Amino acid sequence: MLKLIERLGWDSNFFQIQIGKLTENRLTPERHYEAMSLVGGGELDCLYAFLDPMDEITAELVARSHGFLLADTRVVYTMSKNTWLESPSPPIPRYIELTDPKRKDIEELRQAAADLHTVSRFHFDAHFRNRAQTLYNIWLNQYLNGETGKLIVIRDAERIVAFVGCTVEDGIGELVLVSVHPEARGRGFGKKVVIAACDHLTKHGNGVEELKVKTQLRNVPANRCYEGAGFRVRSVEHAYHIWRE
Repeated sequence: MLKLIERLGWDSNFFQIQIGKLTENRLTPERHYEAMSLVGGGELDCLYAFLDPMDEITAELVARSHGFLLADTRVVYTMSKNTWLESPSPPIPRYIELTDPKRKDIEELRQAAADLHTVSRFHFDAHFRNRAQTLYNIWLNQYLNGETGKLIVIRDAERIVAFVGCTVEDGIGELVLVSVHPEARGRGFGKKVVIAACDHLTKHGNGVEELKVKTQLRNVPANRCYEGAGFRVRSVEHAYHIWRE
């Protein structure tokens, strides 16, 4: 049986507190009691909980509880590989897989991603806010070093104006860290880099059968971009940070 609480070693080390994640997206009185006992008893300082907003019992238990900070509403979009291949083919922009980034490339990538953290749940939680940008810089470095996946970039006038990280796991190709340089926004590069990533993953992602991307409900431009590229909502969850008082 899956444990109710997963201990998050990486997050705990980074933020220097004890952090866990609820493995279920619905609460029962028993699950609620166990989770609150771990936080209230001092074993955890913070518990991430991604909960179904449509479940009445979950909503009632959250409403009666202290310490539940609604940090985000997470939207998960998916699209099958067949849907991508069988849909009317959008124009595929010129893009490259960045395999040997130069100093100029790295600087342009950092500029594009400079404010990416500001729509995240970590920025909206004051406990984490001062380390949110550093967290996103580490994630970008992991792609630059080839530790996590591939970086797909689009250039305009010899400058990187948009990029996305691509990972493949268990037949799912995921788009992460979708970023557009501030000076290039409003010119369609967001949709172009998403299309580029879908093209790359369906052609070169080993065993990919489904495409996935996550975003925040508050990030309206991102939601419009993904829906315009053919993605559809798979799930919506409230992201809570449950803090020890």
